[in-house]
Amino acid sequence: MVSIRDVAAKAGVSHQTVSNYINSPSIVAEKTRVRIKQAIEELGYRPNAVARRLKTGRSDLIAIGVAASEQRKQSLIFDEFLHLLSYEATKRGRHIMLYPRINEHEEIKYFSQLCEQSDVDAIIVDELTAGKQRSEWLMDSKVPFAVFGRVSGFSDEVADSVTWHDTDGYSAVKEITASLIAQGKKRIGYIGWKTDTPISLSRETAWEDAYLESGIVGSGEKALKELESWKMEVEESMCDGVRAFKELLNRHPDIEAVVCASDNLAAGILMAVGSAKIRGCTLTLENFCVTGFDDSEVAKAMKFTSVKQPLAKIAELTVSSLVDKIEGKTPSKDETKTHLIKPEIIWRNTFANMT
Repeated sequence: MVSIRDVAAKAGVSHQTVSNYINSPSIVAEKTRVRIKQAIEELGYRPNAVARRLKTGRSDLIAIGVAASEQRKQSLIFDEFLHLLSYEATKRGRHIMLYPRINEHEEIKYFSQLCEQSDVDAIIVDELTAGKQRSEWLMDSKVPFAVFGRVSGFSDEVADSVTWHDTDGYSAVKEITASLIAQGKKRIGYIGWKTDTPISLSRETAWEDAYLESGIVGSGEKALKELESWKMEVEESMCDGVRAFKELLNRHPDIEAVVCASDNLAAGILMAVGSAKIRGCTLTLENFCVTGFDDSEVAKAMKFTSVKQPLAKIAELTVSSLVDKIEGKTPSKDETKTHLIKPEIIWRNTFANMT
């Protein structure tokens, strides 16, 4: 096995300098760090994890909760994010530990146990909302944490002090809606979620803003009232998407397109239109357009425009920011800012292929 002394000899430094590089790299000169890093890579050296933990008092574990209650819903996006987190953590000598999320009380209890026993060095949560008990616990504790998602309900000063990363869904949905309008679509509906979460509100607001800026519905209170009739809020499922679309058709038989908050909602609508399951519907896949969000396998198979979330970049930023916090590094001004990462719009419009 390659030892720390082998690395020291290869890099031309003392074994203590290599130890400093591993445990406190900031105190090692940059040129020396480069030599040691090269030696480690060439020799394939792996630090003794047990010895390092005893010396630093760190577990090298980052915890993230997964829903474990009967109400849990499958999330392919979260599943993919967990895989990417694990990859990024391993690159930095850390590991991801999952804990069950049953309810808020049990989660806080679990937080306390993990931290009291020094079982984890940091925590990742999927939201941070003012007034929630777990938010208050995290803000008051000394444990490093980061948010995969939005921070809401806090003052700007408090929100700016939190590390959070999320997809800029607003810019993507607004661009999609504006593009449909530019292509001549004037009657565009919106189907989103029956929830007031920041993610849901940002996507709905994006559709609304693109419509208002186009001038199609005028301006002022009259325009806002008109837009209300063009949108629906439902649960996240294909069946709910179909039911919402039926209602939009009843209100606006001349509808030309629908922007959806998710691929599931979009897929349900397209299947209904393609199989003529909506009685009295004169729309065809050649003259109607639906867009989704997440660029899932469903969107790829059914060939509709969707939004690919930058999960790899978010995972990288989340882990790197937590490792810096764990190691006590002072972040730069740019690194202390919150991060809304711009996604990629995957443009597709070959709806005729569905027939």
